Amino acid sequence: MPLAGQLEGYDKTGALFLTFRLSTKREHYYVGRQADAVDVALEHESVSRRHAELTVTPVGVLITDLNAAHGTVVKGRRLRPHVPTPLEDGAEIRFAGSSRRFRFRSAASVAADAAVTGGSEAAWPGAGAGRAADVTAGGVADADAAVPPPSTRLFPPPPLNEPLCKAVLYLLRTQKRDGSSSYHLRPDGFVAVSDLVACSSLATYHATAQEIDDLERAAVVGGQRLFERRDEGALQLIRARAGHAPSVRVNPALQLRALTLAELAELGELVHATYFRCWNAIRHVGLDAMAPPSTRAVVCFASELPARGAVSRGMRERPQVLVCVDAQAMLLAGLRFTRDADGAVCCAGDDESGRIGLQYATRVLNASDGSELLDQDELDEERRRAAPDGLVVGPAPKPVTPAPRAQPANAPRARAGAPREERPGHNPYLAGGATGSDGEEEDGGGRAAHLARKKRARLNA
Repeated sequence: MPLAGQLEGYDKTGALFLTFRLSTKREHYYVGRQADAVDVALEHESVSRRHAELTVTPVGVLITDLNAAHGTVVKGRRLRPHVPTPLEDGAEIRFAGSSRRFRFRSAASVAADAAVTGGSEAAWPGAGAGRAADVTAGGVADADAAVPPPSTRLFPPPPLNEPLCKAVLYLLRTQKRDGSSSYHLRPDGFVAVSDLVACSSLATYHATAQEIDDLERAAVVGGQRLFERRDEGALQLIRARAGHAPSVRVNPALQLRALTLAELAELGELVHATYFRCWNAIRHVGLDAMAPPSTRAVVCFASELPARGAVSRGMRERPQVLVCVDAQAMLLAGLRFTRDADGAVCCAGDDESGRIGLQYATRVLNASDGSELLDQDELDEERRRAAPDGLVVGPAPKPVTPAPRAQPANAPRARAGAPREERPGHNPYLAGGATGSDGEEEDGGGRAAHLARKKRARLNA
């Protein structure tokens, strides 16, 4: 058949399980989870029913992400939905969260292998137009038909450096911080390989980035890999697949990616939606990613306030409280943002508590009527409370003058021109000095002398 290219699939162990040939006689091929509607079927739950499209053109093969929920990654870069991207020879393709890796080979590369082995492209199983014969109804290659040419086999897994494997696994599961350096564990568990190389806990192993990168293929226990690798642009990431300590705020089920510099610069006011039953805890400790009803290890934000009755991306349905925060102030304070598979902006809070304090809040609104739950003075007080000692944040508090206390109707009048000194708990009948009917204070010995004077006045009357 006229060959346009070849798609090869490799499982977790690096073994080739699929050889799918693309013919120039057909223009469109589909990859997805719905076996009866695609040409290459994948069973992973994160793969969409129609996930991606391969298009054969006179200038080469293009791949297009069909707006899949968890995306398509080519050579470490996530594709924009509905934007065709040319496939180069040897390009690695990943679909959603599936651990299976695919590699595209051009027609010239396949023909070169056939010339080396003394055969032709039709000598290999699966030659034919339309769906390749080595793909079953479920989209998985036949075991007898999946024998690849020698150059298509992956290199065998490297030997396992067991001491290094244990040390890296301990760091990724516990997020230990040493005195000389530290590393940032993302909410999905991924860490930059360069940060691990610089960590002093691995200094005795003299580990390189390549040795840490090889752990993904070398460390396999019971058929399960201990590590998972991912590339985000030029950044190499690695994480432990399971076994994290309870104190580590990590959710391996998250599908996150780091925001680009352009995306970070565009961040302004972000909105978090919650309920009244959570407001009392938020008022005292701030937004907590691990507080009920959320245990996702991140706090999700929408980029704008929702319209009445509508639900914005990254926001709960029927919210009752809307907390608006200043993203740029959070960035200056060292908080980090990511974006999940649904496109919502996520933040894991500060490194110590995993919380986002209300000092970053710009508004707190009642979602039903838009009224303020905290006024500007209360928000300024939150910022002053969180500011370091000696740093003035926001307007200075206004001096409060206490209102004069109302005097009872029968209270004694003060002497004109000489205001009487008031003492707390002072009783003129018990502490010496009596007040006559004209309001002037008289000398005397207390209540007994006062009663004696009144008695004399009655006898003289």
